[in-house]
Amino acid sequence: MQVWVTGLGAVSALGLGADALADALQTGRSGVAAQPGRDELALKPHAAAPVTVALGTGMPPAQRNLHDRHGLMALEAAAQAWAQAGLPATAPTRTAPPSPGARAWVAPTRWSRATSKCSRPRPRASTPTRWCA
Repeated sequence: MQVWVTGLGAVSALGLGADALADALQTGRSGVAAQPGRDELALKPHAAAPVTVALGTGMPPAQRNLHDRHGLMALEAAAQAWAQAGLPATAPTRTAPPSPGARAWVAPTRWSRATSKCSRPRPRASTPTRWCA
């Protein structure tokens, strides 16, 4: 199998984009900074590398709210890599069609302790304790 890397993207405390990250690493700059504590959360002062850029600004709010902060960082890095590769831009709400030969989505299976076999979850089944791949 061959893998071709055609574009890079990065979202980090050192900057937005692969170039900003590389420059910060080459100059020895750190993204770690002292963070104040928060009494209401009983959080003591600590060191962290916060990502302070606004994420998901090009997305409609309804779509942006579907993702947590880590997902938005991954989407931003992927968008940067997509652009650097020179691929055509798409609308933020557009989804790609399934690839040829792709199987339709199948409900995850649940591990049954009683039978030690995987089975499809029932509509009113209790919360599963273990999921099968």
